[in-house]
Amino acid sequence: MSFSGHSYGGKGSSQKKDRKKKQEFHKHKLKFTEEEHLNFEQLKGRVTLSLQKLGQQVFSAEGYTFQNWMTSFNLLLDDFEEKAENLPDDYYSERERLTAELLKPLDTSDIDLETGKIEKEVESVNTEISKITAMASARRERERKAASRISDLKRERLDSDSELDDAMKDLGEAKKKQSFFGKLFSGSKSSAVDSAKDKVSSLKAKRKTIEESIQELESDSSISVEKLDARLSYYKEKLAALQLELAGWNSKKQERMQLAEKRAETTDALSKMISSIKLEVAPDQN
Repeated sequence: MSFSGHSYGGKGSSQKKDRKKKQEFHKHKLKFTEEEHLNFEQLKGRVTLSLQKLGQQVFSAEGYTFQNWMTSFNLLLDDFEEKAENLPDDYYSERERLTAELLKPLDTSDIDLETGKIEKEVESVNTEISKITAMASARRERERKAASRISDLKRERLDSDSELDDAMKDLGEAKKKQSFFGKLFSGSKSSAVDSAKDKVSSLKAKRKTIEESIQELESDSSISVEKLDARLSYYKEKLAALQLELAGWNSKKQERMQLAEKRAETTDALSKMISSIKLEVAPDQN
């Protein structure tokens, strides 16, 4: 019984077209060398063993991809078909069906949905971190200026206290002089007392203003740097957790893209199919 050759995506049994690819395939030791002459049972054993190895292959981070794996898969089967010949149509149908299953578009929409949500949350947290960082920086600058201003006001308060003490003494002296000279000089002395009183009142008002300014700066109700730092720490921890979660989903996507389970099932099914093939032996012609 004889059957025609089959081709899969331009990777058929044309020896000239695939010679270069098959030479490369030899380097991976997945194809039988040209020097070997195996009977069909040995050939089946060799290809099923190679299929099992392919089924367990893990893609590397250095760039070995599913496309590379499919090249190895097709070259292995092409070589088997070339050496075996006269394979039943069931084998070719099964290879075609399983290859089509492998090449179906991969659905990662569920993972993409989750990563999309996390990425939006990461963006929101980063925005919050930037805002809090700016607020904390502005707050520190404000506190620095406030501390400097309070220091200046306290010096002014000391000067004001000294001036007020002097003014109070002057007022006391003016009152004594007014009492001593009596009514004869009451007009001039009264004017001196009033002037001293005005000065004392002015200095007291000035001191009160200074004190109120100090109290206002010291009791600033704006959120403190400590509270801002606590909020910043919270969001940074949240960002780290989100990034870890995102890395986990990306890892799941990479695992799914390896099609590990499907590749293992496909190579196992083909191994069983090939192992079960029994070639018909043509009767002797006398």
